[in-house]
Amino acid sequence: MISRLNMIESIRSRRASGIFDPHADLRDFEDYLRNSIGRTEQDKIATMNRIAMFDATLARLYHDLQTAEARQAGAALEMKQAKDKLEAELAKADTEQCASCISDLKVEIASCEKMIADLDTQISNLSTQIEDRVKLYNLTMEERVRIANRVKATDEAWDQLSIVKDGIFQAIEQGGVPSSSPSPQP
Repeated sequence: MISRLNMIESIRSRRASGIFDPHADLRDFEDYLRNSIGRTEQDKIATMNRIAMFDATLARLYHDLQTAEARQAGAALEMKQAKDKLEAELAKADTEQCASCISDLKVEIASCEKMIADLDTQISNLSTQIEDRVKLYNLTMEERVRIANRVKATDEAWDQLSIVKDGIFQAIEQGGVPSSSPSPQP
């Protein structure tokens, strides 16, 4: 919120001064994006990394996810290279084309496509498992907050009871029954 206000204030002050500086406006806007919208994602990633430090299962899931994403990127690059080679081979004259090379490249492309599809499935499964695991921590945190609120309410109730109890003891020490309590009926 503060960065948005700073961006608007900077643009407004330059406009009021008659300074037309689109580069400064762009810098202010980029600063706003970097320090406000991007910050929430950075905080989310940092929180997930902190949780992973204490949870071996979550750390393994993250590692597996990163490995699967790296393998998928490698397979995509390999498929692109194979497609480029296939296009180059098909661009040759019919007499110069190598039928076995074309067949091998098509098999390689199909293999890469299958690997990418399998890795997509694995990545989505790992992402779901990570989200479920992190939700468990969020639920645990929510439960801790609920317990803390109950403890606080109990403490406040005991404090109020202590005040009433102190008043009763003072009245008894003065030799009488407290006036706020009803007297027994004979």
